[in-house]
Amino acid sequence: MGSQAADGARGACYASPMGRSGRAFAALVLAAACSSGPPPLREQVRRAVTAHARGDAEATQDHVQALFARLDAEIARMQAASPAATKPGGGLSAWKALQNERYRLWTAFQVARVERGEGARGGAGKAPEPPGTDREKPS
Repeated sequence: MGSQAADGARGACYASPMGRSGRAFAALVLAAACSSGPPPLREQVRRAVTAHARGDAEATQDHVQALFARLDAEIARMQAASPAATKPGGGLSAWKALQNERYRLWTAFQVARVERGEGARGGAGKAPEPPGTDREKPS
């Protein structure tokens, strides 16, 4: 009877017929299932920029810019937490690598915007005509 009381005190997991190896396998399966969440933010931005360049409807300019804002916040968080951030010549840290990737993605996004006729600074639509092109001809 002492054995049953000990099993009850340890909980149902320990008294299960699965054994330790079965529980370890179940924990690995659960961890793998939980890790299949959304892709990393860098990958989300890359996919959104690519989709925007293709003209996909879900990859709006506002959506891509919101992802860049999240990426900027992540870079700032990483920079603040990095001890090498305060040391000059500390080598290429993770946040610097992410910042370089962000620059490449931002450049690709701007190129896609220009190719789509959205202009480099303005909103949607074609870039304005150069000054002097809409003047009336003298009579």
